Amino acid sequence: MSRIRRLSPLFLFLLLVLVPSSCKGPQDAFTKGSRSVFDVIAPAHRAYLEADATLDAEQKARRIRTLAAWEVLIKKAEGQ
Repeated sequence: MSRIRRLSPLFLFLLLVLVPSSCKGPQDAFTKGSRSVFDVIAPAHRAYLEADATLDAEQKARRIRTLAAWEVLIKKAEGQ
């Protein structure tokens, strides 16, 4: 995968965070941006992890737990 492709989700995330969203303030924009990035990246990354034969079961589990923790943080910021 090219370096630009790996960095593109980061640029998308920064764009979503920096685009003003009504008068709700930066925290709401950051939370919405984080949710949008998660919804795009997490399913593909999870599928990649599950299919990666170079990772052992513990490595896969640890990375999947990281995705779950990321979603918990977003849900907490969303007030869920």
